[in-house]
Amino acid sequence: MSLTVLLAITAVYFGVLLGTNHWVSQKRGARAFYDGDKSSPWFLVAYGMIGASLSGVTFLSVPGLVGTKGFYYMQMVLGYQVGYLLIALILIPRFYYQKVVSIYQYLETSMGMEARLVGALSFLVSRVIGSAFRLFLVILLLQQFVLGPLYIPIEVTVIITLLLIFAYTATGGVKTLVYTDTLQTSVMLLCAGVTLYLLIRELGDFSGLLASIGQTTFDFEGFRNNDNHFIKQFLGGALLAFCMTGLDQDMMQKNLTCKDSKSGQKNIIALSLLLIPINLLFLSLGYYLCTFAQEANLLFERPDHLFPTVIFSSGDFSAMLGGLFVLGLIAAALSSADSALTSLTTCFQVDILQDKTFSSKKRLLIHGSFALLLATIILGFYYAPNGESIINRIFTVAQYTYGPLLGLFLFAMSAKRKVKAIYIPILCMLTIGLAIWCQHLLTQNLDFNPGFLLLGINGTIMYSLLVITSTKNLSYEK
Repeated sequence: MSLTVLLAITAVYFGVLLGTNHWVSQKRGARAFYDGDKSSPWFLVAYGMIGASLSGVTFLSVPGLVGTKGFYYMQMVLGYQVGYLLIALILIPRFYYQKVVSIYQYLETSMGMEARLVGALSFLVSRVIGSAFRLFLVILLLQQFVLGPLYIPIEVTVIITLLLIFAYTATGGVKTLVYTDTLQTSVMLLCAGVTLYLLIRELGDFSGLLASIGQTTFDFEGFRNNDNHFIKQFLGGALLAFCMTGLDQDMMQKNLTCKDSKSGQKNIIALSLLLIPINLLFLSLGYYLCTFAQEANLLFERPDHLFPTVIFSSGDFSAMLGGLFVLGLIAAALSSADSALTSLTTCFQVDILQDKTFSSKKRLLIHGSFALLLATIILGFYYAPNGESIINRIFTVAQYTYGPLLGLFLFAMSAKRKVKAIYIPILCMLTIGLAIWCQHLLTQNLDFNPGFLLLGINGTIMYSLLVITSTKNLSYEK
């Protein structure tokens, strides 16, 4: 692909995003950046949230999973249904009833300001690291397969990407994201759908696909040592959906732009149901990508390199899909990074600074600072010695922060007790330490890998510690 074509594709795409932001920002209230004026159609939010749920990791990694794990990932997707149902029935009515801008405001009303600050800080750490990691993976592939051959330095790619994201989210915020996410989702699905259609036309073998789905979707063998076991995958999916969507300001902020609780519930249920065929689409794409790569003797270093390797290593597909795939990669990169930047700004301004005036000057400063921070972390990942190993460890550590969040929310919703304010941050740190120890004990001594069940273990530890250190008193200490 020539530099001219790449620049033209990028310019048109970002032009549409900036135009959307300008159109949305014309008629908006003072709080539209944070809550979208509570006027978003629930079906539009549900469709747009698909892109944020998939992100660049799913867009690239899920197809690559098929070569080693078949369709076992669908067990986790089925578990999502339970997690999203719990969000719809338990969390959404509470958040709408209290009219929160940040979901961590809920913790303050039940447990005090310290709980709110701990929840907000947990989210900020997790989201900064997680978003930088996801964006880094996509930029790295863009650099390797598209931009590197055109002699564009990665520093330029990172800085321009974050500047453009800042440009179309700084004023419209979540109100803009509801509409731009619709575009991002459509581009990703179009890229995957067209590629799958062309591969099916080229290879046929539909019976082989059906056989693979039948043979490698459900696994009930060897629970202790089998990471693909149905119970691990299903319960892990339920926990993952509940924690990383329901307790995550990034994902819930768009949901809270619907006009009322019932619309928010419809949005979450619709999203959960849509994720079943969409993930099946990406896994089916992975089956055909693996088949094509084997027949064409294409080699790729890692599973997430499968998709771009097939696109750019065969003449026919390069000519037909090169531009569309680049658009898909850009959409995958932006779909999670833009909403992350908006939610980080909201959380910091509303929860940490306690800015009840929603100052636009503060918002722009915070928004720009987080964009700069993400760019710095991404470049740090790129230049760090043994970078990939370090990134994986940091990302794993970041996931531990959702455990204390789970415990905090469960305690706030169920336990009519009070906890001394000073105990809350201490218990969070203790929970993370105990969760790390439990994982070591399970893997080293019992030869059992808990996988995402660790979220449940982590949350249970936090909840138990809160109950143990609490007292029977209906008035919460401030």
